[in-house]
Amino acid sequence: MTKPVDVVGLGPVQLGPIDLAPIDLGPIDLVKGGRPLVRDIHFQLLPGRYIELRGANGSGKTTLLKILAGLDESLQSHSFSAIPASVFYFAHQSGFRPELNVRDQLALSLQLVGVTQSPDILDTLLANAGLRRQANLQVRELSHGQHRRLLLLVMASSQRHLWLIDEPLNALDDEAKRLFAELLIAHVQAGGMAIVATHLGLSEAIPALTAFCGGQLSINDGLAAFQLSAITPGTDLDPATFAFQPGKSITALQALMWSMRREFKLLAARPADIAWPAMFHLMIVSMFPLAVGTGPEILQRMAPGVFWMSAMLAMLMAASRLFEQDSEHGVLVQISTAGSSFAAVSAGKFAASFLAIAVPVALVSYPLGLLYHLPLVMMNNLTLSLVFGLVSLTAFTGLFAALGLMARNAQVVMCLLAFPVFVPLLIFGTSAVNDVAVNATFGFSSPLVVLISLACLTMLTVPLVTAKVLALAVE
Repeated sequence: MTKPVDVVGLGPVQLGPIDLAPIDLGPIDLVKGGRPLVRDIHFQLLPGRYIELRGANGSGKTTLLKILAGLDESLQSHSFSAIPASVFYFAHQSGFRPELNVRDQLALSLQLVGVTQSPDILDTLLANAGLRRQANLQVRELSHGQHRRLLLLVMASSQRHLWLIDEPLNALDDEAKRLFAELLIAHVQAGGMAIVATHLGLSEAIPALTAFCGGQLSINDGLAAFQLSAITPGTDLDPATFAFQPGKSITALQALMWSMRREFKLLAARPADIAWPAMFHLMIVSMFPLAVGTGPEILQRMAPGVFWMSAMLAMLMAASRLFEQDSEHGVLVQISTAGSSFAAVSAGKFAASFLAIAVPVALVSYPLGLLYHLPLVMMNNLTLSLVFGLVSLTAFTGLFAALGLMARNAQVVMCLLAFPVFVPLLIFGTSAVNDVAVNATFGFSSPLVVLISLACLTMLTVPLVTAKVLALAVE
């Protein structure tokens, strides 16, 4: 049996036909940083119910929610195991990028959890949440309360059966609290479940939720206590008949395409990210003839090294945009809890950065070759070597940017790690141009073939390594 549910005024949505089972956890002990944080955690969560997670600041509520969301592997040996693609984590960090407009951000957030909606449906969702006027504004222009409303929309439309919600009432006005109550009631009436961490009891703040509370898990002085609520008669809730259609994790190919679409939207919102590396490369390369003179022989000998060093520095400067802001705004957490492939997302980021940033750097180099009196054949091979070499540079600088997330001084770490990797690329890149200068014929020389092989190898392997690093950074 399935139940029709009205989601944010969109009309009945049929949820089914996968039967849910109760979630039983514990008893376990929660350890953080090698020290015991909470002892004897245990609870039972029934379909069609939510439980309140109560406790003082620092008591371990958020840590427990992160573990349940799969952001920590310490519970694998215990009884809890979430259904794949079934959890939505409503965190303090929403996973929204401030430079995107509200409609695009809503669409991208839903696509990440495998839900695609038409523009008309997106506008209807925003209107019913009181955000229609803000649809074309950037996310940074929303108030904190409007920001939370947008996250509520994503959660309500995610088709995930278990909601893990951290302090949902913060910054919400009375109207937004009613919206939250409506969404939570619709969710549990469809057989969904929720764990809500809150200082203020939901039943106290929103009395309409009282009939749907399945219990209270309290954490005090490192000890956890669970009190099961009696099922209130007359609420028309029968867990045995609940059915729910859980969301689906997007495939690796879908994650790659999602990542590329998102990167292009971010770059379109910040065109300086595209222009600055190419401008930096142009300035550096243009200054050398002014400093060393305009003699054709010395400039031709210097050109391969100057162009390659400048391109490396330009790509290294652009690398910080890849993961730093995503980590800061909680995007990596949302990718992890959505069950998406970090490797595919990384590959999409690298591909988009190569097309939008690295290719312009290589193309700018072609006319700059005239400043160095390069013959046409050398200019052709210089551009080709940069195009193929920058594939590897983009991937490796992305890996270093991911490693930088775990270091306080990320730029220093990136430079130290980049040096031994960049040296071989510099050698083969300059050799590909110098060989043409000697032979005076255009062709795929051995160094250029090596650069092509390295480009293929890095795009196959570096995203996988980057995925491991990002998973560690999220934990």
